Amino acid sequence: METVPLDIAPQQVVHWLRDERRVGALPVDMRATRSYVAQESKPRIDDIGGDAAEPLGVITAVGLLEVTPRTDRDGWALSIRVEDDIGARLPEDDSAPEGEEEIDLDTFNADFIVPDRGTAFVSVDVEDAASMARFEELFESMLTNIHPK
Repeated sequence: METVPLDIAPQQVVHWLRDERRVGALPVDMRATRSYVAQESKPRIDDIGGDAAEPLGVITAVGLLEVTPRTDRDGWALSIRVEDDIGARLPEDDSAPEGEEEIDLDTFNADFIVPDRGTAFVSVDVEDAASMARFEELFESMLTNIHPK
């Protein structure tokens, strides 16, 4: 499989998928998940006393939307990955929930397709040139916001 980055806004893809679902013509399968990653930071200086204070950690919410064709023979998989730093925490605070939580498309949209928040990566994994050609047919519909019947 080869991963190819795509030049499309994640909100455009999600909007297209929601419209397709609304008219009952969704030609793909989808799976959306939410997970959290706790990252430790370096020790910080206490602003009052100038001494080293406990380090802060950062919690990052990760949303992943995977879109695949209904048949495996098409050989492609579209992914939208959004990483959003949602806040700092002290080491004694509860850690981030572990594992992935499956969410629906509307929750993914509400939680991760937010203007000026998070970093999004849109890509497609393709098996070969033929699978890329099959994906490009669907991708053209997303780019132009056309909904085939």
